[in-house]
Amino acid sequence: LTQDRTDAVWVATEAGLDRLDPATGRFSHYRYDNSVSGSLPDPVPLSLCATTGGDLWVGMRNGWLALWNEDTRRFAAYRCVPAGPPAPGRSDVLCVMEADDGRLWIGTAGGGLYRFEGGQLQLFNAGNVGLPSDNVTALALTGDGILLVGTDKGLVILADGAVTPFPSSDMEIVVFVAVILLWNTFQAGRAQRSELNFNQFQEKVDKGLV
Repeated sequence: LTQDRTDAVWVATEAGLDRLDPATGRFSHYRYDNSVSGSLPDPVPLSLCATTGGDLWVGMRNGWLALWNEDTRRFAAYRCVPAGPPAPGRSDVLCVMEADDGRLWIGTAGGGLYRFEGGQLQLFNAGNVGLPSDNVTALALTGDGILLVGTDKGLVILADGAVTPFPSSDMEIVVFVAVILLWNTFQAGRAQRSELNFNQFQEKVDKGLV
């Protein structure tokens, strides 16, 4: 679920993508149809990111990203990571997030983390930067610019190309971050970033409050 700069609300479902027009209160439905140019490149959208520049990115299965064009009302399809072996779904795009500098971060199932900048993709994974897992399930940007990367084997901080383990890997920490993200999403009406202050959060961790 996300809201773009036109205030339209986008909802990802197992059946496709729905868009609520706030002016009319009506939904438009977008589905996968390989016979129609500009349709979604895959039947199931998994993640959404509305950028400050007005773009809407849709993360999908098998490494597909779809970019919505408001003028043509069509999607452009991009394969951000190679699909295929070793297992189906290894490159599903589970999360997409825009950083403050405009760069796009893309988390995948088994394919690691990608940074999209200037038309180029840079890979961060267990092999080259030491992510605890290449299954990247969640991303968050704190108010003081810290990138948090959630994986199925723990939460880490990624800064200047280096990975630092989060102070605690307890499930309560992960749940706390998720709650903060949801709260800020509802408060600010934006799904792509959190205004969580990292120092305040660290203080809570140190005091054993989470």
